[in-house]
This record gives sequence, C-alpha cells and structure tokens, in this order.
Amino acid sequence: MIIRAPEARSGATGRRWHFLPWRARYREAVAAAENITLLNGARLIARPTERSVMFETAGACGIVEWQKLILCCGARELSLPFPGWTLPGVTAAGGLQAQIKHGLALKGERVVVAGSGPLLLAVADTVKKSGGEIVQIVEQAPLSALIRFGSRLWRWPEKLRQLASLAPRRYLSDSRIIRAHGKTRLEAVTLRQRGVERTLACDRLAIGYGLVPSLESALFFGCAVANEAVKVDCWQQTSVADVYAAGECTGFGGSELALAEGEIAGFAAADAGDRAQALFAAARAGSVLPTTSGGRLSCRRA
Repeated sequence: MIIRAPEARSGATGRRWHFLPWRARYREAVAAAENITLLNGARLIARPTERSVMFETAGACGIVEWQKLILCCGARELSLPFPGWTLPGVTAAGGLQAQIKHGLALKGERVVVAGSGPLLLAVADTVKKSGGEIVQIVEQAPLSALIRFGSRLWRWPEKLRQLASLAPRRYLSDSRIIRAHGKTRLEAVTLRQRGVERTLACDRLAIGYGLVPSLESALFFGCAVANEAVKVDCWQQTSVADVYAAGECTGFGGSELALAEGEIAGFAAADAGDRAQALFAAARAGSVLPTTSGGRLSCRRA
C-alpha cells in the first residue's frame, strides 16, 4: 500500500492535522491504515528462512514472512572527535534538531552550529525558531563549494530562505572547531579559520560532518553495496531479487528525492511498473544535491 501525505482536514481535528509536520502526517496515515501492521521499537535479529525475518521489541518477538521487501534504513551522522567533544552541551547537529522537535526549549541559549553540509542550515533555522541565538555557523567547506551549492537552491525557496537569513554575518566558510571548553558543561569553543584561531562563548555546540548511509539491514539481507551506499536500479531494486531500497541508505539527494524513491519502490514492489516509471522524472528533479548513490544496475524488468 502506498501512503501519501494526506491533505488538510476540516474541523478541529483538521486544524491539528494541518499544522502537523509532514513526517507526523505520514506516521498517522500509516497507523490508521487497516492493511498495515506497524511495529515500533523493533529490531531485526535473525533470518530463519530466505523469505522470513525474526524481530524483537522491548516486550515481544516474532517472525514476519515476506514476498517483497523494501528497506528504508536512513542514515546516521558522521561525528569526528576533538578535545572537549564529550562535554554536556555538545551534541550532533541532527541530534539537537531532533531534541528541539521533541520539545527542548532553547530560549536565550547561545548556539554554535558547526561541521559540513546543508544540514547545518536546517539545524540553525530550527534553533532560531525555538528561541535560540545562533552565535556562528562554522562550515568546513571552502567558499567556492558553498557558492556552487547556493547556485542550485533557486528551485527550493525554503532552503534559499534559510541560507539568506543566516549569511553572511554568522556564516564562516573554510573553518572548523578544534576545541570545546568548560568545567562541568560547555562554556566556549575555539575555531580555526585559515590558520587563525578565535574563541566563542556559547551554551551549546551542534556539530556534524554530514551523513553516512545506514547499511546494516541491507547487508543483513545480502544486498550489494557500492560507494558506501546500497546499490539499486532505477526501480529501486537491490542486487537481491524482490528486495528494494529507498531513501538515504541508497545515497543523498534531499527529502524530495527520498520521497520519490519511496513511491517508486512501493509501486515497483506492487508490480505497478507504469506508476513507478511515471515518477522517474520526479526522482531526478527532486535532488537538492548530486546524489551519492551506490550506483545503478540495469533497469530492465524481468
């Protein structure tokens, strides 16, 4: 079954639905579908047969048999250690964003966002909306790379707005955090830009050097990997028959691309090839950045 983000509903329930983040809309739509069984907090532990998998949760376990399998394993943040990185107040960039979305209040707190990649913009924007003060964005990439990235954002006005609202005063290129300071928690950070060091007082540091695909589940099922991502064809099928993969585990191109890949995989797994093929153009257009896909296999259908 393919679940699309539903349109806003009417009435009091509709008002709440309209303001839900799109991820929450998907979760509610999936939970409400009668032909979908949703298991939360489950992990895969064994493969009793080629077409079955054993899972466990905090209070139960079971076996699921499948005919078609779609892997949406996501990605994890890449963290690089530096002196003081274990101090309270130092978190992964995406980790801080997730905490804010789950209710963490940052009103009046001074935040440095550092590392590399477009996630820094989204995190800084979330911090601002939660009442935090962005002291500095410390981007490791050189200015030339940032200009190339910015030139591709005209198709995504929201991302362009994030960049414009945070640059140039609080955006440093070709810079990196080399040290975090504090006795019992974070009090300041030292950054280096082209050989010059300076220290910034702050209450929090959100730092991340991009994302890396989560490959454990794909390897669990024997799927081929290339360029540190799950290898798929244009139908999102992996090297293993009837096993598909979509989203960041196959490479990075932004949420629009991940959503398009998910729909393609769903239609392809349901043998609705025409509907899947109709989304190929959307997948190509949905990428914010050139994808880091593990490579494409032949797109012929058996």
